[in-house]
Amino acid sequence: MTTDTDRFEGLRAFVSGGGIGRATPVTLAQRGASPEVMAARIARHPIGRIAQPQEIADTIVWLCSGRSTFVTGAIVPVDGGYTVR
Repeated sequence: MTTDTDRFEGLRAFVSGGGIGRATPVTLAQRGASPEVMAARIARHPIGRIAQPQEIADTIVWLCSGRSTFVTGAIVPVDGGYTVR
């Protein structure tokens, strides 16, 4: 007998909530932020720096791997503590 929940067998859902990423002149222009604005944002950051792309990517790779099989329905903030400051 098949139940309604059987169709969700093995389905996992998660979101990586990224923080402030590495700024380049192009991304600063796209965001409309000057280097001074970004410096002020970084100064308010608990870790005192912005994320490197690899740090955010590593979290997503972990979430997609078999090492996070019990994680589902979660938002994983990858922001160096910015959201809890």
